[in-house]
Amino acid sequence: MKPDRSTLIQESIHLLQAIAPELDADTLAPERPLRQQLDLDSMDRLNFLVALHQRFQVEIPESD
Repeated sequence: MKPDRSTLIQESIHLLQAIAPELDADTLAPERPLRQQLDLDSMDRLNFLVALHQRFQVEIPESD
C-alpha cells in the first residue's frame, strides 16, 4: 500500500529535521522550493536526498 500525500509530507519533514533540527515545519510553504526556504549547504541537500531514497526506495536522478 502506498502512503498518502500527507504521510509522505510528514515523513519527509521528519527526515529533513534530522538534518536541519532548527527547521520549523509550520513555516514551510509548499508552493516554494525548499532551497529558497532553508539554508542548507550542498552536503545537507545531498544527505536529505539520500535519506529520501533510503526511506521511500525511490530513484532520484543525479541531475535533481
